[in-house]
Amino acid sequence: MTDRRAFLHTVTGSLTGLALGPVFRRSAHTAIAVTATPTVFWANPDGRANLVRFVATGTDAPAGRLRVYDRARRLLGTAGVLRAADELRGELWLRLDEPRSILSELEAPGLGRPLRTSHRLVPSEKWTIVWLTVVNPAELAERLRGLPTLDRMVQGAMWREAGVVANPLPSAVRLHEMAHMPFLQSGGSAPTLPADLALPMANVALVESLAGYPVTTPIALSGAGVQYVVRREGNEPLAWWIGPDGSRVVAVSLPPNADPATLGFANAGEVMERRLEAHLEAATQRSEDPTTVIAQTRITDDLPHMVAAAWEWNRRYAYPRIVIGDPEDLGHLTAVPGVDTPELSSSSVHGLRRPSADALARVVEDRAAASHHHLEAMLAPIAALLDGSPPDASAARRISASIDTRVPGWLIVNPSPFRRTDAVCLPDGRIQIVTDVPSLGYAFVLDDGRGPESTLLDPSGSMTLRGAALDLAIDPETGSLRSIRERRSRREWLNRSGTSDAAEARLESAERRIMPRVGTQVVSRRRSPYHGELWSTVTVYDDLPWIDIEHRTESAERDRLDYAFGFAVVDPTVRWEIPAGHQEGRPPLRYIPYVRWLVLDGTRGSILISGSETPYAGIGPDGRVDFPSSSGLARFRIQTSPTAPTIVDCTRFGWSTEPLRAFPVAAKGVGSAERFGHAVVLDQTDAALIALRPAADRNGLVAYVQNLTADTRFVSLGFGLLGWAEAHRIDLRERLIADRVNAVPDGVAFDVPGWGVAGVRLTGVRLRQG
Repeated sequence: MTDRRAFLHTVTGSLTGLALGPVFRRSAHTAIAVTATPTVFWANPDGRANLVRFVATGTDAPAGRLRVYDRARRLLGTAGVLRAADELRGELWLRLDEPRSILSELEAPGLGRPLRTSHRLVPSEKWTIVWLTVVNPAELAERLRGLPTLDRMVQGAMWREAGVVANPLPSAVRLHEMAHMPFLQSGGSAPTLPADLALPMANVALVESLAGYPVTTPIALSGAGVQYVVRREGNEPLAWWIGPDGSRVVAVSLPPNADPATLGFANAGEVMERRLEAHLEAATQRSEDPTTVIAQTRITDDLPHMVAAAWEWNRRYAYPRIVIGDPEDLGHLTAVPGVDTPELSSSSVHGLRRPSADALARVVEDRAAASHHHLEAMLAPIAALLDGSPPDASAARRISASIDTRVPGWLIVNPSPFRRTDAVCLPDGRIQIVTDVPSLGYAFVLDDGRGPESTLLDPSGSMTLRGAALDLAIDPETGSLRSIRERRSRREWLNRSGTSDAAEARLESAERRIMPRVGTQVVSRRRSPYHGELWSTVTVYDDLPWIDIEHRTESAERDRLDYAFGFAVVDPTVRWEIPAGHQEGRPPLRYIPYVRWLVLDGTRGSILISGSETPYAGIGPDGRVDFPSSSGLARFRIQTSPTAPTIVDCTRFGWSTEPLRAFPVAAKGVGSAERFGHAVVLDQTDAALIALRPAADRNGLVAYVQNLTADTRFVSLGFGLLGWAEAHRIDLRERLIADRVNAVPDGVAFDVPGWGVAGVRLTGVRLRQG
């Protein structure tokens, strides 16, 4: 551009004073006007000279010369002006530290005498363009796969120069389906890239739309060190995205077409100048702050050319300044006093389409894997410290093999953060009631002596069940549940539609089983023209307040398999568990994802329901709840409450659906494992220890505590089967943070924000005996 302007200045200067005849005389009917407009361009080295564009209209002259003076008539500069379409245009660098007045004199063929015009110039904003290249880690790994070592190093160097970073978030549509700990670690879940590339994980996450994320996502992001979210939609250029616990990240909205390819970085030169100027002028009209973000999510072959164009740009201009890969430039925006940064309330996922069978199966498998990992991680520190435990077995089996007992029995493991009395399914298929199994711990229990033959078959053929809190009735034609009646109040909780679990299913046979000291079951064999054979088991308990329902089928038509309950709760308020929190809404709610529990609150009480293999639910205003299923197994637990339960109550109920695990213990005499205990102890009833596992670097254990109330809680974590020497606060990526922890007798205490999660690292871990 500099050479072109010098050429224009020379040409137009040579035309001055030429008498080119009447063809260049101005029209008698057109007034000539000159305007001066500061552009977005500022000159190096100090950014004090602003490029001002002059436009003359109303003349037919092919070119001219423009002199510019200050108010004292000192010459500031001379610019040549050339015809472009029906006007003359020229540019001049002028120092604009503040608004100032200038005088221009236009000389052009046909004018006769110079045209003088006064202008008031207001300097334009000094824009900073933050260019982020935030790429899915899977794409980076795919690009690197198979490259020789030297090529990988060269590629890594090129990417670092271009500011390429790994997006810390996985696919947006998956976050709301995760269990708690995978979700909380999602802000730092980018897989480790090869060390020789030294590609960092971004402290900025690129998202499509905040509406696709759970409202608790800021907890996972800020807790993992992610400071900024760049989104592709939104009316607020800059806002706080705040989680229920007060965690916050800066949410920056991308302007339309804010990517380097569209803005001409690959073209460089005049194309890049023209597109960037138009882009920034539009941002100015939207009254945006003079820092804007452009982003790309793909590694393209022309990336090196675009980086070179950005460097060349910065050599020519002080502003707009292009910053490659440094979102810290956004930080000052929220630190400036008086800057009004609005708060965003991201909408929860209320209206998803029915998930496909494959998508449902993937969620169920992922949650099952997370549950297995949670159980193994919880017991591994105990098993590792036992003397003589078999090294190749799972942690639970290593502990069961080391129990100090002279009589056989069962090791009952409780993976939930609450002490539980519940039914456990033993490996031989029997059901046994166990009491007060420690949270995140285990208990050795004796076999109750009932063999499989102790289950009695009731020849009456009755299709009713009488439990501790609820009476049930099963339809004798379809085998579906027809009635759930509260024993004390006699309230009916199912409407006329009852339940439906297989289209046009018909009952073929049923068996009523009485289990002494446990409860009663009805096992039905049914057949559906669409889903074939369906086995349904309904269980009520003598001393437990809930009912359990299980369906098994080998249906090939998985996309048409639904389980539905018609609850007699009209226009309920619905609450459900989401990753690291809970959400509330009113029906109709189309296929909301929930973690463990959902509750329908009505005017006369509430009903709690959980489906282990059905992670999505659709709720209608008439109380109908639909659960799409993809597998041959679907299990539900249902409990009623005369009043709306607290979130603590709901969470306890939800965790009660996490099965207790049973492992056989042989009678062998002396062993090194205690027969009962918590791994560690969290006594607060309104908090939950949602994870206890070895640290990623194998230096001690990490524990995460979730606050189930809206108020900050001071919680204490005490010695159980395990003790430790030191404790330190950590973030969700297991990095030490400055928050203080207090030593208390046999433990440690620390604050957890309302609805928040706090982590601690325990080092010097030892096994406590006796």
